[in-house]
Amino acid sequence: MFLLASVTLNLNAQGSWTKKADYGGLARSGSVAFSINNFGYIGTGEDVNGKKKDFWQWDQAADSWTQKADFSGTARSGAIGFSIGTKGYIGIGEDVNGMQKDFWEWDQASNTWMAKSYFSGTARRDAVSFVLGTKAYVSTGYSPLPHQDLWEWDLTTNSWAAKTIMPGNVRYGASAFSISGKGYVAGGKTSTSTFKDFWEYNPSSLSWTQRANLPNENSFGVGFSINGKGYVGIGLNTAGTQQQAFWEWNPSTNTWIVISNFTGTARNNSAGFTIGNLGYLGTGYASGHQKDFWEFDPSISGLAENELSNSILLFPNPSTGNINLKLTDIEQSFMKSMEIYSQEGKVISQYNNYLSKLDISHLACGTYVLQFKTDKGILYKKIQRIE
Repeated sequence: MFLLASVTLNLNAQGSWTKKADYGGLARSGSVAFSINNFGYIGTGEDVNGKKKDFWQWDQAADSWTQKADFSGTARSGAIGFSIGTKGYIGIGEDVNGMQKDFWEWDQASNTWMAKSYFSGTARRDAVSFVLGTKAYVSTGYSPLPHQDLWEWDLTTNSWAAKTIMPGNVRYGASAFSISGKGYVAGGKTSTSTFKDFWEYNPSSLSWTQRANLPNENSFGVGFSINGKGYVGIGLNTAGTQQQAFWEWNPSTNTWIVISNFTGTARNNSAGFTIGNLGYLGTGYASGHQKDFWEFDPSISGLAENELSNSILLFPNPSTGNINLKLTDIEQSFMKSMEIYSQEGKVISQYNNYLSKLDISHLACGTYVLQFKTDKGILYKKIQRIE
């Protein structure tokens, strides 16, 4: 039997959030994150007891965390983290002695750290990084004034080079991601302002181009890309209020749309990464340090809003044909109809009454959404048809 969590969707929004196993280390904020193959990594950061240097691996298949070798630099927060190939990189940030410039490489195969060339810019924290091929880029940050310079690290030469300064304002606490050989930086703040401007860096022309602004000002949020689209969300607004909002950017139309709010508690200073077609977000600060961890699936779209607190039992799921449904007698009495939706939000099948057994053998293999309409509201469950 499988008890599935409900999927809460906003009107004309898209995407669903699913809670996964809590982060393996202590609750924290200001961590770094990246992914290698089907594994995600979160490490460093800080909690009420100080800076951290532990480093943890999340197994997507098993939904479990394993502690790996501690980061070899000093314990810190506000660092940068990214991966190239089967190796991960962590550097700069702030430790108990102040801003740092060291830069380290982690080998997934040997679970060992190796020192690389020191960052050539000013030591700083709360910068952003993105990867384009075998080169990584670091920009913005704070030390103790905000920055807007851009630095390129070349994996093949292990060297840093200054590149074209990002236009707009100096800032820290921005979000970043990369799509199709270009890097993107969104939002950020200074001590007096929070920004929503959005910039694209082209390494071929060494130039920056301003793209459509974020829907709202945002700092200390999370940014990642999935299937050629960019995502930015949570963080702080202009008033310094923690947010749950998430937005999707389409490069072909240069437009942002509002997608499903982050289902966890509103927060800032979280860590995020992508694996395949899914995004992940965890840790952060929300009236205290957090350790919950969430998966974002952007594929489900176009469904209406509402949720029920009661659960519905579906089994087996995934299924080759028949799925058993179990509701309480009270829930059944409120049932009006059931519908199956495609991932694009189109109705595939409709049922005018509650069924204890649902035949999905007519569906092509894939993931669908089963919607239950009741007098109390609407509940969504994800179902999967397999061979």
